[in-house]
Amino acid sequence: SVLGCGAAVVPQIHNDSDRLNVARRMYDKGDYTLAVEILTPYISSAAGAGDVDQAIYLLGLSHLKAKEWASAEGDFQRLLRDYPESDSAQSAAFRLGEAYFGQSRGPDFEQEFTLKALEQWMAYRRDAPEHWLASESLTRIAECRARLATKLYRTGDLYVKLKEYAPAKIYFKNVMTQY
Repeated sequence: SVLGCGAAVVPQIHNDSDRLNVARRMYDKGDYTLAVEILTPYISSAAGAGDVDQAIYLLGLSHLKAKEWASAEGDFQRLLRDYPESDSAQSAAFRLGEAYFGQSRGPDFEQEFTLKALEQWMAYRRDAPEHWLASESLTRIAECRARLATKLYRTGDLYVKLKEYAPAKIYFKNVMTQY
């Protein structure tokens, strides 16, 4: 069996067209790992299928729910690169921001992925202002901005503690002007 020991809980898959439906059911049940196991070979073998874009999107969602952020990032980037006209493309653009944000760390650490998430959600908002996730993007943008502002503020506060007032002033000014 392709699915290994988890196959006992998977409904019988008779052909590739069943795979997407079975994977959707597993996702809906909250079994994201099983959905990934079902979707991965389908996406590899069904590159020309009309619903492969939906399968890639569902794979990305499954990786998100399983907190496999880097895998989700790859899925959504693939969908946007290979299927830009897909009905799922705008949702994938939003979800890519979630994959970046999931890889970010708190404000005391490097903020590379927070910045990527912010840029992604701002681009999504600009490109899809009427999309159903657009209002949620405003919340997520604010969350990124708050984390970045906190990072700057804490750095300024550290300089104050070190009695390095000139750099502290620059950081505090940046918090006020940028955020």
